[in-house]
Amino acid sequence: MSIEELEAFFKDVDLPKSFRISRGINIVDVKLFLETQFTVIKSYGIDSKPGAPCYDRLIEFKNAISSD
Repeated sequence: MSIEELEAFFKDVDLPKSFRISRGINIVDVKLFLETQFTVIKSYGIDSKPGAPCYDRLIEFKNAISSD
């Protein structure tokens, strides 16, 4: 999934204010989380490939809210 597709996905869904992905991962400000991840990706030109931490976190969050 491309960065553009991820951005479009998150713009089209109702996002919670906070979200617990797992016992050890709790996003307390979803909007800030998304802004931060996309800023880092765009600033450093990170590819949408598994293994890039920011990309992996976005995919993990997307999968978690999609399965709810």
